Amino acid sequence: MKEDPRHAPGIIDQALAYYGAVALHTGAPLMPSEAVDRGVHAILLHTREAAELFDRVAGRFLHHNPHPEKGGRPAGSLAYTKSAILDAGYVIQDKYWAHVEGGISQCDSDDGRPYSNA
Repeated sequence: MKEDPRHAPGIIDQALAYYGAVALHTGAPLMPSEAVDRGVHAILLHTREAAELFDRVAGRFLHHNPHPEKGGRPAGSLAYTKSAILDAGYVIQDKYWAHVEGGISQCDSDDGRPYSNA
């Protein structure tokens, strides 16, 4: 998937749905899948546009919180995140939310809270 540019629109769509859910979510930090995390990083690279988007949907900057020491993404955290996205009114495209056993380091959202509390 990561090598095929035809997946880019779907990945960005799911990254935007992820950020929309983060803006509304009040529970434990949400975690994107490996595929969606690529879209999350792509959005963050455009800092001016990202800040404007976050201000519009959340009224605050939505931080991205890498935790390389935690290892790969647990399947349960992806299910929790998908549920939060659905609860926020967004659509899930399941092919972008596959659990990759032993995947790369996890990143999560701190929902605008200080990193020490994420």
